[in-house]
Amino acid sequence: MITEQTVFDPVTVDPMSPLTGDGRPYDRADSPFTSISAFIAASQVFFTAMQEALFHESCDCSPKRAPEARLCRLQTLLKKLQYMLDDLPAVMRQWVVAELGHQSRDEFDKNVDSPEVAHAQLEITRANLHFTHLWLQNYLLEKIDLILQQQVSDASVTSDTASASAALRANWASREDICRQMLHLLHSISASTY
Repeated sequence: MITEQTVFDPVTVDPMSPLTGDGRPYDRADSPFTSISAFIAASQVFFTAMQEALFHESCDCSPKRAPEARLCRLQTLLKKLQYMLDDLPAVMRQWVVAELGHQSRDEFDKNVDSPEVAHAQLEITRANLHFTHLWLQNYLLEKIDLILQQQVSDASVTSDTASASAALRANWASREDICRQMLHLLHSISASTY
């Protein structure tokens, strides 16, 4: 049942969702994580990453028009997005151990007759959630890189060029880390799921 305490401006939160927790990533008992909770988590991740795109394109007064303000906003969104899934229950974390997934698979969806189907749904949901999370981080990094590349090409002062170039190199390292995380996520999905 959804009550008014779980309805907020941009989202409706399941009262049992880990996203309504106290914000401490690993310091709480794992509550049941349902398919609705997974949908809410994925929606919040996507909404956070798309906030920059939701600015009104035709408004000249928008912060989107100033590259420095846009860069700052994108970097803030990226930082927020990077740590957004830290409060997920252990069974839904990106770095879940395969044995943990097997022990908790029946908690994900009790309406499924087969434990194998419930486990497959859990694995697919976990993979989709984290791939969306990682892909959106890469999307924001691309937007940041476009602004930084423009700064490098427009910069007349060498210190601005040097700092933008250093930021581009740091973003490249972040992209490599995202790729490593994606490969690990693929490797962590059991073969019986696909």
